[in-house]
Amino acid sequence: MKIIKQQQPFLYLDLENFFTTEQNNEIYNICTNALDVEKYNSRELFLIDDEYDTAVGMLGLDISEEISNTIKNNLKNISDYLNIQGVWQYCMNVSNPDGYLGPHNDDYNVNKFSNPGAGVIKVLIYIGELDKDYTNYGTKLYNNNLEFIKEVSYIPGNGLAFTPNKDSYHGTDFKGKLNNYRFILGAELTYA
Repeated sequence: MKIIKQQQPFLYLDLENFFTTEQNNEIYNICTNALDVEKYNSRELFLIDDEYDTAVGMLGLDISEEISNTIKNNLKNISDYLNIQGVWQYCMNVSNPDGYLGPHNDDYNVNKFSNPGAGVIKVLIYIGELDKDYTNYGTKLYNNNLEFIKEVSYIPGNGLAFTPNKDSYHGTDFKGKLNNYRFILGAELTYA
């Protein structure tokens, strides 16, 4: 994995090759085989407490020990790079193709009061097919005025990490329905 420190619009890390091509392909196949396509297509999969969520976790996936070790090692490398230690939690997610997640910052200094397990570091790793077009599938980054600055491109096996604070505004806007599945490894470092 290659870590590239970025400064704009806030401090974040570009993560290249978090997963190898082979690992990405294996995870993608595991996710597509486990996905309830009927509930995905009807959006029932995303209906939680009478509201549609923007993404749901994919629990109980049979991930190989090799990939589990890659996840743990790379997450440790990220926390070591940022010099923040805690407990990592992670899960594969699938995005709602109709979802929109407006600019928000997940500010740890605010969230820690209502959620003792709030993330100190957040990581998003994209999982997909290398021959698909994932334009507009990435994570959009905003400044403090909520003006769009750039998008971290959705490149399978790559992603980003950041410390959620008052400046870390991010979100998604798919500009319509997604044509392909949007799988993400989401991880958080917590103090809990």
